[in-house]
Amino acid sequence: MADHEQWKDRLVSLVLGELSEPESSEVRAHAEACDPCRTELRRLGRLLETAGQRKGLSAPEALHESVRQSL
Repeated sequence: MADHEQWKDRLVSLVLGELSEPESSEVRAHAEACDPCRTELRRLGRLLETAGQRKGLSAPEALHESVRQSL
């Protein structure tokens, strides 16, 4: 299970654009083969899209960090 938690962290990094191209490819390939990760990647994509629609809003960095940790 701990291994799967690492994939979840990497999915978050993927949608935030924090991974190199080889790492992004690896995570995308995993998500294509893993139903839970594919679902999570879609959910994160929708979340990021929704957040992008709220560009005028801001929050303290502590709140951002809290959200990152909860994902």
